[in-house]
Amino acid sequence: MTTTTELSLTTSSKRRRIMIITGDEDVLKQIRLGGMTPEVEPIVVEFNDATQNTSHLTAEMQASVNQKKSNPRTLTCVVCGGTAHGYNFDAITCASCKAFFRRNAYKDPEELKCEGNHDCQINFALPRRCSACRLIKCLNSGMRRDRLLTDQQRADRRQKIEENRRVTLNSPRNQSVPSSPMITNHSPINSTSSMPVTRTLLTVEEQQHIENIQRFYQKRIDIAADNGLPWNPSMAGTSLLQCINCSSVTALRLLSFFKQIPDFVQLNIDDKMTLIKYNLIPIFILNASLCYKLDAEQFIEADSDAPCDAKDIQKYHGIDLSLKLKKIVSALCKIGQFDERIIQLSLVILLYTKGFSTMNSENEPILNDGMTVFRVQSYYAELLWKYLEMNHGSNKALRIFNTLVSHFVAIQNLNRALYNNLQDTLSPLDIEHMLPIMKTLLLFS
Repeated sequence: MTTTTELSLTTSSKRRRIMIITGDEDVLKQIRLGGMTPEVEPIVVEFNDATQNTSHLTAEMQASVNQKKSNPRTLTCVVCGGTAHGYNFDAITCASCKAFFRRNAYKDPEELKCEGNHDCQINFALPRRCSACRLIKCLNSGMRRDRLLTDQQRADRRQKIEENRRVTLNSPRNQSVPSSPMITNHSPINSTSSMPVTRTLLTVEEQQHIENIQRFYQKRIDIAADNGLPWNPSMAGTSLLQCINCSSVTALRLLSFFKQIPDFVQLNIDDKMTLIKYNLIPIFILNASLCYKLDAEQFIEADSDAPCDAKDIQKYHGIDLSLKLKKIVSALCKIGQFDERIIQLSLVILLYTKGFSTMNSENEPILNDGMTVFRVQSYYAELLWKYLEMNHGSNKALRIFNTLVSHFVAIQNLNRALYNNLQDTLSPLDIEHMLPIMKTLLLFS
């Protein structure tokens, strides 16, 4: 039995809802017995393997994410150390350094004439800063000239945004519907008829953030190859142990993807290790939907990789588990083929979902900065919803979100079954010869 719990945290006049997907019976017992703080009021929604309809969950999610919220993340500018406002020209910067780089990126630092020895301090607190040293620091901090848009490209982008805005505002879906009072813990949440259907527009920064996630995902294969792989991806596994070791390639590629995301890089080091150690294996299933070939029934991430045949999963895990895996991956694969960015954003959301893994979850450490992890996950969940709503409309967005949530729960159940099967099947000698990274991720070390 897997349970999705929504916790309503009331702080002064604000109410925040947290969704926890967990199969940890100790956590569920604590929630049911009321072992929470007085500010927390739980709603527990239980799923079994036959659960298909999750509209009651997505109704609550949509009602929550449709409320405009400010971005609570705090970032530091890599150039001047001030408060950053996003990812600009491939680096985390403040608005001032972003504007400075846009004006001066193609200038020669020598022409800007440093009055010192080219070692001027660049600090947001200083009223005057050396432009030459500031430009050099921008470039050394990773800001890229080739990310600058030309005047024509900026004009085209503004025109496209305005066209999207006009289409959205003129759409019949954008006719305002009187919203119902805020859903409380005592009111039914299985109806979507009274929810507002106004589309939410993505800002230019949010659109850039989504484009960055897609670009980071595409770059993961080359980055992982440059850093060195413990297994030759062109060599197929011929035994269960070899297939597990072969999966180390996917693990390192996913790590290369996540390590490019500024929010993840800035997390507490122990929290990063906890999220990776306990969430990466179930994320494998979601990631598989982006490399699954429906016609051939094979998994292949790169053209040079040896394909993994779905029949191998049946051979090592049995017909029942292989059919469940195929059902989940096929459904998610269709979403990925429709729009791969949906799955890519979902990968990030699941990474930040504390307690998502059901593998030996009683030993999962408590996060040092759990609130930061929650805030980042909330940001990406809202970003995904806004992206779905803007690009696919409210009705389709709700259906897709509904499908994702139900399959996240299914992934939990399947991951637990696969993990239990590995524990029963692998011998001590197999575990001894397992690659260190897989031994860590499968919690055998």
